[in-house]
Amino acid sequence: MAVVGAVIVGYFFGHVGPAVKFARTGELVIIVVFMFAVIGLIDDWIKVRNKRSLGLHKRGKLVAQIAAGILFSELAVHLSLIHI
Repeated sequence: MAVVGAVIVGYFFGHVGPAVKFARTGELVIIVVFMFAVIGLIDDWIKVRNKRSLGLHKRGKLVAQIAAGILFSELAVHLSLIHI
């Protein structure tokens, strides 16, 4: 989670100045990194809560990752069509 936090904070600190604009592609990458971090967090939370080394089931984790990938691709296509 520290790596994900560092990526998000680094992205925002890299765009502090008025000369650097936020890009939709950069925001999209931050969103997808966050989505996969949430999937990992849920997996780890289940492991800790149940006090065993089994988190999400294979299929549940795969479905969540596929859903995140589909959402990423849909957002990428639709955001690329919108011009600033």
